[in-house]
Amino acid sequence: MFNDGSLSDFIEEEIFEKTEIFGNIAHRLSLYKKSGFMNGKEFKNKGIKTMQFIKTTAGWKISSVAWDDEREEFKIDDKISW
Repeated sequence: MFNDGSLSDFIEEEIFEKTEIFGNIAHRLSLYKKSGFMNGKEFKNKGIKTMQFIKTTAGWKISSVAWDDEREEFKIDDKISW
């Protein structure tokens, strides 16, 4: 999308996080907001990411990432208490 120009001026910012570490594995929940232009139309939204990490001899590595954006049937309260 960046290469073909359909997505431009994209910004994503983490606005809340909670990270838990259990030995050599970790889990992070992240609330984010994003904005930009898709096919020339401005968009703004927020969502939640879940990320899992493993600790290796070379340091922490991402093992998985999943996310979901806010929409009518899935609203996010800015003051989530995790």
